[in-house]
Amino acid sequence: MDSWKKGLATLIGLGCLGITPLTRAQSTPTPTPHVYPEDAVNEILKNCREETETFLPPDLIEPLCECVLTEFQAQFSHSEYQKLIAEAEKKREDPLQFLEIGQQCAVQLF
Repeated sequence: MDSWKKGLATLIGLGCLGITPLTRAQSTPTPTPHVYPEDAVNEILKNCREETETFLPPDLIEPLCECVLTEFQAQFSHSEYQKLIAEAEKKREDPLQFLEIGQQCAVQLF
C-alpha cells in the first residue's frame, strides 16, 4: 500500500485531520461564522501541512487543511479554539473535537 494511503487510513481511523472528496464531487461547504485572527489561521494551516506532508500527496494537502480550517471556524469561536488548544497542551493529546473534524473532512475528501 502506498505510504500516503497508509497515512490516510490512519487519519480516517484515528480521526486526525481533514479533507474534501477524492471524486471531487461538489459538496456544500460549512459556513464560517467565526473569524480568526490572521496569525491563528496561518498557524492552523502551517500545523496541518506539517502533520500531513509525510503521508499525503501535495495536491491533497491544501484541500484537507482548508476543510479543517473551515470546520474549526464554523464550530468554535477563536476563544473556544484557544481553550481547547490550552487543554490539549496540558493533556498532551489532541482534543476529541479536532479529531472528529479531521475524520469528517477526510470522509468528505475521500
